[in-house]
Amino acid sequence: MNHTNETTSTEPLKLDGLNLENPAMLIKPEAFAFHLAVSNGVVGGWIDAGYLPTVKIGKHRLINLVQLKQLLESASPTFNGFNRVVS
Repeated sequence: MNHTNETTSTEPLKLDGLNLENPAMLIKPEAFAFHLAVSNGVVGGWIDAGYLPTVKIGKHRLINLVQLKQLLESASPTFNGFNRVVS
């Protein structure tokens, strides 16, 4: 089957920023901790407590950023997105 209209990005994900072009919207817990400036242990605790939605692929557990955003948006009537400033 010929898929001439489909393109596949072969660029690797970079740790210097969240790549919102990542179609899977999955991130390693270590990278998530780095971006929030918290320890890996803190993020591991959040995962163990069920605060962060994860998916396991093989031996790797990844944080699902799409589900996390949905949880955050539905959790509080004052939260309207990642870039909103609440005063």
